[in-house]
Amino acid sequence: MAYNYNVCHCIPYLMLRKKCIEPYEESWSELKLFTELAKRLGLEEYFPWASEEELVAFELGQTGFSFDYLLNEKPEGDYYQQKSYTIPDGTFKTPSKKIEIYSDAMQQAGFDPLPTYLEPLKSPQSKKYRDLKKYPLILGTGNRSYYYTHSQHRNIDALNGQDPHPMAELSRNTAKDFGIKQGDDVSVSTDRGTVFMKASVVDCVADGIVFVPHGWSGQANANLLTDAKCREPILGYPDMKSLMCAIKSVEISR
Repeated sequence: MAYNYNVCHCIPYLMLRKKCIEPYEESWSELKLFTELAKRLGLEEYFPWASEEELVAFELGQTGFSFDYLLNEKPEGDYYQQKSYTIPDGTFKTPSKKIEIYSDAMQQAGFDPLPTYLEPLKSPQSKKYRDLKKYPLILGTGNRSYYYTHSQHRNIDALNGQDPHPMAELSRNTAKDFGIKQGDDVSVSTDRGTVFMKASVVDCVADGIVFVPHGWSGQANANLLTDAKCREPILGYPDMKSLMCAIKSVEISR
């Protein structure tokens, strides 16, 4: 696949990840999954590629690089153009060709055309807070583990040994306020559900915040805490960073 995530953001640099193994047993590649889904929806014309190689070659078309070049000649990747820190006239894809603070598109969609702060539906300042007082902390979900990719690779013993437990992160002051110590078994609850994790007391989390990782299954699944009805009203993006929660030490029999 084309590698353009994280280290390459805003840099005109491309590299390929070589395939490590063939799909295991009945698993499919993303291309096959979306292609088969498109066929069933009558949208197969939008997925004309017969293989991952064809798709990546298509993606590389405008860079001037061939699939073989990045796969064999430059496996470490290459720059496909010079990085420019200037903005030539007329490059902004807006009606005025300038940076626009006032958005006609937002106004046409029925929203405020000017940037306006919108309080989360469930927060200490929201109207719903009176119903959420038993959840005094702010929840953030989606923390990444260096050892896994989303829910993948958690069946690999070598990685499990490095990161065996889901860790709920909180500050020293928050941990002290709630009688929690490093490594304690804890429950994290919202008005939607409860997960069970271990506590990680750290210096990089603000007081009053609890961060929980994503990708774990069962009773550590962060999706048990979130609320699909709490959505940003314009694009419909779900609120996963500012819900209200509670945390406490628990005893878990193992």
